[in-house]
Amino acid sequence: MRHPLRSIALSCLTLLGGALAAAEPKEEAGKKSRSELMDYGSFITATIGQGKEQATAKGVAVRLADHGHEAFVCFDTEGLRVSAAWTGTYLDFKGLPFKGGWDNARGPNIPGPIQIATPAGPGWAGPAGFADPREHGDGPLPLSWGRYRGLYRHGDQVVFAYTVGPCPVLELPSVHFERETAVFVRTLHLGASPRPLALLVAALPGAQGATAHGAMLTAGAQTISADGAGLPAGAVWKVDEGRIVLTLPALAAPTTIRIAFAGGADAAALAAALAGPAADVEALTKGGPTQWAETITTAGTLGKDGGDFAVDTLTLPEKNPWNAWMRATAFDVFPDGRIALCTWSGDVWIVSGVDATLGTLTWRRFASGLFQPLGLKIVDSTIYVLCHGPIMRLHDLDGDGEADFYECFNNDCAVTNSYHEFACDLQTDSHGDFWFTKGAPALVGREKFERYTHEHGTVLKVAKDGSALQVMGTGFREPNGLCVGPGDLITVTDNQGNWQPGCPIDLIHPGGFYGMPDPASTAARPQRDPPLCWLPYGMDNSSGGQVWVSGERWAALQGEMLLTSYGKCALFTVLMDPPPAPGVLPVQSLVARLPLAFESGIMRARFSPADGQLYVCGMRGWGTAASKDGTLQRVRMTGKPLHQATGFHVAKGAITLTFSCALDPRTAGEADSYSAEIFTMVESKAYGSPEFSVADPKKKGRDPLPITGATLSADGRSVTLAIPTLAPVMGLMLKVRIEAKDGASIDQELAGTINRMP
Repeated sequence: MRHPLRSIALSCLTLLGGALAAAEPKEEAGKKSRSELMDYGSFITATIGQGKEQATAKGVAVRLADHGHEAFVCFDTEGLRVSAAWTGTYLDFKGLPFKGGWDNARGPNIPGPIQIATPAGPGWAGPAGFADPREHGDGPLPLSWGRYRGLYRHGDQVVFAYTVGPCPVLELPSVHFERETAVFVRTLHLGASPRPLALLVAALPGAQGATAHGAMLTAGAQTISADGAGLPAGAVWKVDEGRIVLTLPALAAPTTIRIAFAGGADAAALAAALAGPAADVEALTKGGPTQWAETITTAGTLGKDGGDFAVDTLTLPEKNPWNAWMRATAFDVFPDGRIALCTWSGDVWIVSGVDATLGTLTWRRFASGLFQPLGLKIVDSTIYVLCHGPIMRLHDLDGDGEADFYECFNNDCAVTNSYHEFACDLQTDSHGDFWFTKGAPALVGREKFERYTHEHGTVLKVAKDGSALQVMGTGFREPNGLCVGPGDLITVTDNQGNWQPGCPIDLIHPGGFYGMPDPASTAARPQRDPPLCWLPYGMDNSSGGQVWVSGERWAALQGEMLLTSYGKCALFTVLMDPPPAPGVLPVQSLVARLPLAFESGIMRARFSPADGQLYVCGMRGWGTAASKDGTLQRVRMTGKPLHQATGFHVAKGAITLTFSCALDPRTAGEADSYSAEIFTMVESKAYGSPEFSVADPKKKGRDPLPITGATLSADGRSVTLAIPTLAPVMGLMLKVRIEAKDGASIDQELAGTINRMP
């Protein structure tokens, strides 16, 4: 049973606290936001607000121009309808991703009066007419009804591609200004259709209608009129229940028609808009004029090579002709070392010149207008981008270095206007299937929740051909990172908050439950799959993605998993017990922070096939210790000896730590060189949890865990710590203060969980 609540409580964001309190400040009154200054291009994809209640969940707002005048339409990529048409101002950019600050506006809103609109639901009739077959109107229409294929960009023009039943459709929106009247035109190139079609043109609640030379709706002083050109014999205008509908007969061959509609009853304006030949819509799907020919050159900086690691910075093109906001959210690396990087504002950039010196980095804008992308994957040299719900596949049709076809690879994940349901990361497994995560609406005032969908708080898998979406795990709050490891081992991190007392690292089992219940469910909360570890707030408050070490350059950590921290701008090693192997799954882990600092909240990491080094990216969008809006950095192993814990193993009454180097027998063999504490936390609907004593769960704080001995192994690289009272525990903090055999200090704090004793 799904929750029917559609309203959003204004008090929602006052309860988030914790990490979210550090959100980007609101813009000064009267000052334009970065989003208002940014040139998105001819379209932007977002949840487009249409007043207090209605919104187009996956809307594409298109800018239209005619002789110096502007107008705008919003296309619903799920219902396949023109949901709104208006003049005046493009969009009012509100909400966290666009303007900063925790307000009730989740995204762009149409600021002025909407001239023409259609109600939420299908834009083309199906077997049951225009009745919406979807639960709560969420998600795309059934495949047999219609499916969005994507959009073509040709200069400033946008062509939508979709199907209605078996009929392929190309739709070009445009506007014609006749005196003061804005006439909106839909040029539709329809393929052959074995069955009749019915298209919703406009609606006006409570209106009376008439059909003569097109159709007209009138309600009080408000009128909407429509007419067409190139209509096939048998086409009929209908007015019913305050709607204008155009019915078309079955089509034996491809046909191009035009539909003009406007606010008012100016038949001459409609006729003028339809005069002359129709545009050749198919010609606009082959690639078009270059939009962003200018490249931006930056010089990177190299970190100091004094320690085990060095952090280099690939300087982002923050100053660019389009005022593009460079909040880096995800990236991948081409085989030749070029990097494709996406930003929260919807761009994809490609940077070349990524060599040892980083002296000349050349940036090129490849795509824009995407829906808050937080994941990117390159497969066979093609860029796939995970947006707020859909996965888009980008095609450069004419080889000019820009995407011309924004193909909708999969659109099955439903979207609401909750700010908290981010879709994160994008990875592929050994079969070529895609994996990503979807956040859940946050807990709001007086224990109410925003509306839930089937994909909220889940780990999702999409078939390699994009044909199917499958929920693989539930119960997540805001899982900002996922990894596919050896043997298709799937790990996911979540963020501290409601039902997540700390940041867990979860090992995904199909059908598993991972903490946060569906608030609309009346069933008892399912049994949670135990995470590999819980990270306390002091270690991490907002975890990001993970990556497994690969390549000879990082041989000292080969076989380890690394964890990024968005909240702490940090990088951790994850030591698993037992190490994953064919037929063997880890059951617990310890996490140790590497001695590195990053400029922004890193949340994606990949090893480059070109130079074998680790690259990370991140941003400052919600709560984080970041100093910059966005960053792309390289972590190099300098070749100097590494002094880190690289493994651990639990035995009865003991923990064995393995290190990357030989240890000093004197300090490593002393029990006083180590200390340990244990604690527990409470899983509840409250935001996070304090730490509590294991011995007295009502008492806040940690308990000491006595270490009675330390035994160095024969090879000098492992230490077995005698801990007679060791038992399964939610939180374990282990401090190491020893020296390596070469005299280097090893000062580490490891945090994790003991789930199972041998």
